[in-house]
Formats: sequence, C-alpha cells, structure tokens
Amino acid sequence: MTAAVLVLAALAVLPMRWTSWAGQFGAVPRFLIAPVAGLVASLTGWMTRPEGLESNPVLAEVKSQRDLFQAMYLQQRDLVAALEQQLDEFRAREQPLGLRHLVARVIGSPGNPGSGILIVKAGKRHGVEPRTVAVAGGAQVVGRIEDVSATTCELVLLTNRASGSIAGVIPAKNGEDEGIRMPYLYPTSGGTLQGLVMYNESKRGVPQPQAALGDTVRLDDQTWPASAQQLVLGTVVSIDHPPESPTRQLVTVRPTLRLDRVTEVTLRLAERREGGTP
Repeated sequence: MTAAVLVLAALAVLPMRWTSWAGQFGAVPRFLIAPVAGLVASLTGWMTRPEGLESNPVLAEVKSQRDLFQAMYLQQRDLVAALEQQLDEFRAREQPLGLRHLVARVIGSPGNPGSGILIVKAGKRHGVEPRTVAVAGGAQVVGRIEDVSATTCELVLLTNRASGSIAGVIPAKNGEDEGIRMPYLYPTSGGTLQGLVMYNESKRGVPQPQAALGDTVRLDDQTWPASAQQLVLGTVVSIDHPPESPTRQLVTVRPTLRLDRVTEVTLRLAERREGGTP
C-alpha cells in the first residue's frame, strides 16, 4: 500500500511527456462504464422533464404563440405612445395661417413665487397681446398672457384660480366614441385642475364613457383661440365619485410640467401685418 502511494506521488510530479503512456489504461474503465452511463442518462431524461416544459406539445405551442403576440402588442403600444408624443410636438410646432411662434424666457414673478403668475421677457414690440396663449415642453398649455408692457408681459398660469374654468376632453379611442368631455375644469390649490366628467342625458341607461388614470386631457374650449384647441392640459392622476352623484367621475388633471418652474415658453402670436402692427 505504501509502495503504491509512493509510486503515485512520484508520477504526479513527473512531467506529462514522461507519463503519457499511462493514459491508455483510462480507456478500459471508460469502455466498460459508457453503455451503462448512457442508459442511466436516457432514463433520467425520460423520468424528469425540464422545468417549465409542457407535457402537452399543443398547449406548449399555444403558450409560445401567446407570449409572442403579447410581446408584439406591447411593442405596438409603445410605438403608438411614441407616435402620439411626436404628434403633440408637431402640433406645437405647426404654425397655422396667421400664427407665429415666439420663444421667450421667463425672468421671474411679480411677487410671491407661488402666485401663479410669471413675467416673460416679451412685450408689445414683439407682437404680444393680452390673451396670447403660452405653451412649453411641446404642446403643454402653460397659460395666457394678461398684462403687457413694451418689453415684458405677465403670464397667468393655467392652474391659477384667476384663470377660471377651462373645458377639456379625452379624445375618443375609436371612431364609435365621442370622447370624454369635462366642460368645467377648475384650478385647485395643488397645481392641478379638477372637474366632473359630463353625463350625456341623451344616452340615459347606456353605459357612459369613463376616464382612466393616465388619460391625456386636451383643451376643448371655444373661449380659447382655435389654434389652441387640442393642446395638452395634463393627465388624469386621480378619479373620485362625489357623494351627491356617486355614478359620475370627478377627475383631477395634473399638467405634464411644473408650470411655476418653466424657464422658457413659446408664445403663439397673431402674425404681424405689413407695417409692423400685429
């Protein structure tokens, strides 16, 4: 026994080129063991299937197709969201006849930063007039201009209580719907808008369209210029039901930007006529 251990120890430290002759002895046990090992592996594979593999091949194929179509649906949903964002940006850049865009810096506020009024560095000499619409971040409505001086103007934010109510709509998701209208969205103290979803009396007894969290609400108010229609007011962030009318939705809409923190706005101005007068 001791001699065998000594021989093995000596062989272990010898260079491989001196012990290559010993490799031929390993083929003998491999020749004897290989058939049995192969049989055991086959039996084991037959008795235990890989985790997650369906025993019914038809069901496995159906689930595979389901996963594939689900991935395709999610991809198309992301594509639609990206296209909607591009459409908003196009609407913001689009300049209908008689309209031009003026990018202007916000240089402060007339008093308390939380007053809901911003001072913009653009005035009468730039063609700014009262009730001019201001947007930011693409198509997000920021508010309307009120007081105008020669070189500056005051922008009253959409979420300022002094702005009053504004009408909004969640556009129809298909041709059969009319969209979800909110005729009176009022500014709140939290920098949001809030109002009831309109109930269509002509469709009493028929399921009414419902707003959902994350829906985009767009301007749909005839007291605002035609060029401002369908610009973004914000997204639905909460939905409640007033106790006096539990079947109706009371939605809260938050602008996509912190309006009181914008540093630059785009003013949608009436095109100047020849002679320099707007």
